[in-house]
Amino acid sequence: NKNSDIMEYKQMRREVQCAVNLAEKLKIYDADEASNYKHFTAQIENEAEELSKDKLGRMLLGLIGYVYVEEAVKFQRFNHSVSAGFGVYNLKSFAHSSHLSTLYYWTIVKVIGS
Repeated sequence: NKNSDIMEYKQMRREVQCAVNLAEKLKIYDADEASNYKHFTAQIENEAEELSKDKLGRMLLGLIGYVYVEEAVKFQRFNHSVSAGFGVYNLKSFAHSSHLSTLYYWTIVKVIGS
């Protein structure tokens, strides 16, 4: 289907652009020779401040923060647990993150659609 091919191509292009953008950010981090990466931190803080002025930007910042927290929790559980992260908490966390993923998806759809 031609429409499906076009949509797949556009999605791949967005993903590649995201990867390029991330690589550019990491170059700035890598090149920052100031102690504690002060230049990089200041740039990221400025970008976050700019994003926070927009409805979709605030949602994106919240999502990024949520992902960082979730990954940190997984890392801590894996490194400090005999069961390496298995158990009831994982199931609860999975249900919670699945629910939030759905909420974020529909929020994005609504914001982009308006």
